[in-house]
Amino acid sequence: MSYKAIEDFSQSARKTIDFLLAEFGGLQVGIASPALVENIMVDSYGSSQPLKSVASVGVEGGTTLLISPWDKGLLKAIEKAIIDDTSLGLSPQNDGVGIRLNIPPLTKERRQELTKVASKYGEESKVKIRKARQNAMDIIKSDDDLSEDMQKSEEKNLQDLVTKANKEIETSVKEKQASILKV
Repeated sequence: MSYKAIEDFSQSARKTIDFLLAEFGGLQVGIASPALVENIMVDSYGSSQPLKSVASVGVEGGTTLLISPWDKGLLKAIEKAIIDDTSLGLSPQNDGVGIRLNIPPLTKERRQELTKVASKYGEESKVKIRKARQNAMDIIKSDDDLSEDMQKSEEKNLQDLVTKANKEIETSVKEKQASILKV
């Protein structure tokens, strides 16, 4: 049973790190990336859907995003969703066929702010890792089929995985912060 706990922890850690990297993709760093807007919720057909479900998002010229809705009737709803998302601070330009978003270069203050956001995302990921570790540890300790030595061995294996996951998170955060600060 405890081997399953280690496997479950490993999968949970991988998902946490993948989620962290996806969150990093959504940080505006002065470069156009579809990840900036693809999860904005758009009101369409009576429900709220992510932008990527109602339109294609492409990069034009490295600093412009081009949003092409599959139904042109959604242009106003997409435009409104982008304006309402104040974290982006972008002004959509509706040309009747699609929406263009020009990504402005970042100021020094905004870069510093984004490094703090990246750090916060890293800390949130570490908390998730700690929670997953605690769950696995509870399973190991409650497994009556394991001898005391086997429990200690499993706990050590688990701690090695935790250390590895935390190092990967720290490395990812440092790399993202470096790319944010790079002018």
